[in-house]
Amino acid sequence: MIGSRSNHILGLDIGTFTVKGVLLEHLKQGYRVIKTGQVPLYERVESYDPTKLSSIDSLGAIKKLITKFNIKPQKTNLVTGLGGAATSLKEIKSIQMTNEELSTSLTFEARKHLPIDESDTIIDFQVLGEDPQNPEQLRILLAASTKKLYSFHEDLLTEAGFKVGAVNLEPLAMVNAYFGLEDYPEEGVIIFLNVGARHTTVVVDGRQDRIFSRDIPIGGHHFTNELAKRRDINYSAAEAIKIEEGIAAFQSTSPDEGGALAIQEKTKIDELVDEISRTLRYYIKETGQNQFNLVVLSGGSANLIGFDEYLSEKISLPVEVYNPFRALETAEQIDSNPANMVVSVGLAMRSE
Repeated sequence: MIGSRSNHILGLDIGTFTVKGVLLEHLKQGYRVIKTGQVPLYERVESYDPTKLSSIDSLGAIKKLITKFNIKPQKTNLVTGLGGAATSLKEIKSIQMTNEELSTSLTFEARKHLPIDESDTIIDFQVLGEDPQNPEQLRILLAASTKKLYSFHEDLLTEAGFKVGAVNLEPLAMVNAYFGLEDYPEEGVIIFLNVGARHTTVVVDGRQDRIFSRDIPIGGHHFTNELAKRRDINYSAAEAIKIEEGIAAFQSTSPDEGGALAIQEKTKIDELVDEISRTLRYYIKETGQNQFNLVVLSGGSANLIGFDEYLSEKISLPVEVYNPFRALETAEQIDSNPANMVVSVGLAMRSE
């Protein structure tokens, strides 16, 4: 049975626009892609309203993906992800302790670093190793989620028939999908951008540098919604124009009253780029690291025509739309838009 073998892992990314899944076979060296797929939460784009999403919408898409993969969910080894404003990821430093001592002390420590209400918090941590600048201290990666989000996620998977397996934060899955196949740079860091429907996740990571993550509440939905309002068209028509024309659809100009001049209005894409630039300046200020080697672009809007070049020009860095399957052995044709499958691949690469 597909997916039931102990070395078959399903990475399931439950987004707010689509549900994505990648089934990987873990080999002695590397991975083999068994199945890939993505299912929209709505059959008709004009019905999409992220403020009215319910578990019914997500559950329906998950069940369609189960049917497409021809798997028995209760026998499938599953890894899923959590992301968004109700999660947080931060690296801190601590004095040398045993894992038991860390478990006891880090809950209090986490409340000083993670912007989540302490009464509704699930905390996990990973010891990254000694601090290269101060061997007497440990580098600790703290991860947190609200109990409400985790319970919603758990209930959704249970209702779909799965046994709830490992749950990762999406920023870590983004990094795993890349560094599971590529080497860390000897110097400097890599910037990861996952542009989803409702938000964009920024992660900065390097061999010896502090990992940093931030969630920006701007995504592909905001691009489409803005285009619909500016052109006075419905959401479905705006989505079609966005896909066909790409960033050029947002770069129209508005003449002044005399018609002699054209003034380019600031767009949601510009706002997103500004927030990305602000994030990188903050990272430099906090860490002193300013050697940014590459921007790795993923998510549903990563393939927006011209966006990678526009972003590269604005932040003066090389930008790569990442295909996580390019170095993987595959058993079938990969589903369209591989950049949208990065989180799923990163989740499926996890091994206990």
